[in-house]
Amino acid sequence: MSNRFGLITRTQQEQIDKLINEKNKYYMKAERLRKQLEASRNEVNRLKKLNRALMKRNQELVNTNFKKG
Repeated sequence: MSNRFGLITRTQQEQIDKLINEKNKYYMKAERLRKQLEASRNEVNRLKKLNRALMKRNQELVNTNFKKG
């Protein structure tokens, strides 16, 4: 069997193919995790924004209901 490295055995080619498949599997897993991380960050930012709006509304209600004098 021949490839860019010269002559190799079938067993060596199978080992190379197995390693390439493992590498690709890890790349796919890394991409999935990256997408999950991005989605989680987006959710955190959405919740922070919602929390700020709720805190502002809460402060407005406190100011309205507990006016001084």
